[in-house]
Amino acid sequence: MASRRRALVVATYEYADGGLRRLAAPQHDAESFAEVLKDEAIAGFDVTMLVNQPHYVVGEAIADFYGAAGREDLTLLYFTGHGVKDDEGRLYLAMTNTRREALMFTAISGAQLNDAMDASRSRRKVLILDCCYSGAFPAGRTAKADEGVQTLERFQGKGRAVLTASDAVSTARPLPWKRSSVCTPSSDFAVRPAGKAPL
Repeated sequence: MASRRRALVVATYEYADGGLRRLAAPQHDAESFAEVLKDEAIAGFDVTMLVNQPHYVVGEAIADFYGAAGREDLTLLYFTGHGVKDDEGRLYLAMTNTRREALMFTAISGAQLNDAMDASRSRRKVLILDCCYSGAFPAGRTAKADEGVQTLERFQGKGRAVLTASDAVSTARPLPWKRSSVCTPSSDFAVRPAGKAPL
């Protein structure tokens, strides 16, 4: 079977929990990045986008996304929204129905996402977490700091590449001169060939 390029773009910026403030950047980030990924001249991904969905919808989509991946498929999952941690320091991705006092049952845990990636047959996986405390994913693994973003290099090879907007204890602050948040500009540069400006 021929290899495929498949992407799942998840953006959450509206929350029922009053303690999770509405975010301005994720909608623009998700739409811009999805446009880049779909462009046949740039990346040529088959893109599925989920915006402001509850955790159970996103959880099923993640399970289907990784479960349907073939051995030679390139998978890319991008999340933009709030990242929160529990009292044990474990990372959760907040969805529209997330309640901070019930993260285990109303959010997507980093551990769940990590398990789904591990179980997938795909040998080429890219994960981009554009949220606070994203460096806490995955727990127990050693992070490699690198100023460069070798996403294109990863696209040609095999393995797992994880891009995070912050370390395990920091918030991800939007760039003051752009509408987008931390990861999106780097991601655009990473997949656009020379001569094409980022969004």
